[in-house]
Amino acid sequence: AEDVTDIKFSPNGRYLAVASREQCIDLYDVPYDFNRLGVCTGHSGAVLHIDFTVDSKFLRSSDQASEVLYWDVPSCKQHGRGRDLKDAEWATN
Repeated sequence: AEDVTDIKFSPNGRYLAVASREQCIDLYDVPYDFNRLGVCTGHSGAVLHIDFTVDSKFLRSSDQASEVLYWDVPSCKQHGRGRDLKDAEWATN
């Protein structure tokens, strides 16, 4: 496995997101023995930072090329309109 670059629990405690140099984010279901729910793929470089919205419905990620992507939780589908989330409250900065 490639190096893990960031790990975050969702604010509601339900999900665990794990970013890596493999250009993806693995999403796990905490209450169900950390069953993997999906993989968020689409970055062109190593994912360096991840963050959940305070309501745990979305995840944002940035990579080494300064690309920022947004994801629906828990589907791991890319949320193509990041501007819809510009006023979202994020769990960390």
